[in-house]
Amino acid sequence: MDAYFILESMWGNRSKGRVSLWVKETDIIPEVIDTLASVATDLKFRKLILLIDEHLYMKYLDRYPHEVISKEVILTQKLK
Repeated sequence: MDAYFILESMWGNRSKGRVSLWVKETDIIPEVIDTLASVATDLKFRKLILLIDEHLYMKYLDRYPHEVISKEVILTQKLK
């Protein structure tokens, strides 16, 4: 599986994990999420937080039990 992830606990609530995920091909996202959920369960996490592109979310993750907490806009600007 061509994927890497970082799973870290949240300081305020150790049963929540924050996920950073990199995949070589987006079509493996469901397989990676299944593996990640298994690892997270073994580590006693009850919830995972993942920021994801809306298109990828709709295509690959909408089938998983989830709650959309918020939509965020990330702005970038050219630095001088």
